[in-house]
Amino acid sequence: MKVFCCLFFTAFCCGVVHCSTTEESPYNKDVRMIAQLRQLAEEPDQLAKLKRAVLNVCPESGEKLEKAYMKMRECISSTDLEAETMCSFVKNHVEKCSRPIISMLEQCLPDKSKDLPSFLMKSAVSSIRYVCKIDGEHLFELQNPCLLNGLKRRCILKTQSKMQQYVSNTPSKQELCDFLSSLRFCLKSHVDSSCRHPITKEAFMNLFDTSFSLCETTDESFNEVEQF
Repeated sequence: MKVFCCLFFTAFCCGVVHCSTTEESPYNKDVRMIAQLRQLAEEPDQLAKLKRAVLNVCPESGEKLEKAYMKMRECISSTDLEAETMCSFVKNHVEKCSRPIISMLEQCLPDKSKDLPSFLMKSAVSSIRYVCKIDGEHLFELQNPCLLNGLKRRCILKTQSKMQQYVSNTPSKQELCDFLSSLRFCLKSHVDSSCRHPITKEAFMNLFDTSFSLCETTDESFNEVEQF
């Protein structure tokens, strides 16, 4: 499960970083961030880090991982930085370039978990696409300190505990979705009590819901799962 968390949160953090404001022009920022992604893929120790994570769930896949990694690296290296923004890079290349590693993971995972790598990658891409298309007011509100200040400790502890459980027992997509439903309930409770403006609440909860829309979980079912 560790490798899936890495895949998701790396891409998710790219989306959050992309909405930070600086004096740098949007175009220069996009080129710089894509270059950083390319540099990250080309660093020699990245394969070692990825291998340590992958071999926890796929212990016999070292050689296949190396081949998949090289294909991903070649795909990212072939990106024309001058023709891309960060948003178009995600739209046009992230899923395509990650496909070799996703396919390798799907082949080695237990049957119940085979759709998990693709699900998490699509969720990451959905979160970044959401950040790319929302208006400026919602974009700024994703950085509102109230979203993190005083975040309920029970949400964090419960999540850490669940991730530790998943390290030794890779979940199915449905099991992960059930957990995300209960996490949503906890996060919404925190946002409702900590943030006063409706746009702040809407921006954050829409980001969460868009990220995990493939769970196909209705609003009504959020109260039916185990709550934090």
